[in-house]
Amino acid sequence: RYGTVTGVQTVLFRSWSDVIKKNPRSHEAFNNRGAHYNEQGDLDKALNDFNTSLSLNPRQPRTLNNRSMIWFQKKEYQQALNDADAALSFDPRLAEAWCNKANVYYNLAQYDTALFYYSKAISILPYFPSVYTNRGSAFLKKGDYQNALNDYLKAIEQMPNYAEAWRLAALAYAELDRDQEALNAMNRALTINPSSNVAVVLSRSEE
Repeated sequence: RYGTVTGVQTVLFRSWSDVIKKNPRSHEAFNNRGAHYNEQGDLDKALNDFNTSLSLNPRQPRTLNNRSMIWFQKKEYQQALNDADAALSFDPRLAEAWCNKANVYYNLAQYDTALFYYSKAISILPYFPSVYTNRGSAFLKKGDYQNALNDYLKAIEQMPNYAEAWRLAALAYAELDRDQEALNAMNRALTINPSSNVAVVLSRSEE
């Protein structure tokens, strides 16, 4: 998923490291390098940089939110919630932090709570395709297939080549016994991303 660091990414990484060498108290540089480590899948180095950034300046909602995402990926859910809440105490309109809270509750199978926080994120940032797919999946888990489909279609409206939204829309269509539309959406997902996992859609549509 993450691959190797090449090209522009390498230049950016070296740039932030150079800034840190010249100014080891630059909390922005530690945050930005931490974000780079996160993109590359090196969660421990990312966490270390976010910790350093916050030790230099604790009042950084986006850095707190970044660290929340690391805790989430490490399945340290309480710490993820703590950091998201801290971020929101500084910036209540940080939609990404509301989304992080929702993701935690989704993974804990507390779908009603997840739906509440996904909706909060969307109310702040209406153009948020990935959160529409996440909220749709919470509806799907609750068996509310029509609302799930509505959210997947909203994500597609905002990002027409969003393969995962098409794949999930296909699943929702299948659950609603709208088989032709399910197959159309599945084919669209495969056209955009030939590696899309459509096995679940196929098995459901063949029942």
